[in-house]
Amino acid sequence: MHLKLLVHESLGNNRFVVTNCSREDIPIGTAVNFLFIQTTKYVDGIFGEPQFTCKTAVRLKIVEISFWRKPHSCVPAGHHAGVRFEGESLSLLDKQIDDCPEGSYVFVSTETPDD
Repeated sequence: MHLKLLVHESLGNNRFVVTNCSREDIPIGTAVNFLFIQTTKYVDGIFGEPQFTCKTAVRLKIVEISFWRKPHSCVPAGHHAGVRFEGESLSLLDKQIDDCPEGSYVFVSTETPDD
């Protein structure tokens, strides 16, 4: 099962706003092991092939989810939510969000983008 979260912003205290880009709900306890930045060029009304940069291994685990500002057991497929991560890669995730250029997006995933 391939699970992928688009990370929009940091809320502080290890909390982030994310969108579930998977077809399945992502429950509390899910471990993500990969971070990548995706850039897709939009030219003449057509999206080009995505370019992946900053492919790096991470160790993060979802320990708390809030959906519509209420505690929830999962990030529903296709929806936004607030999540709190634990793990040794939190500073790397914060840095990548802060340094992400316009037109690029930070993702965390259970698999590499090449899988």
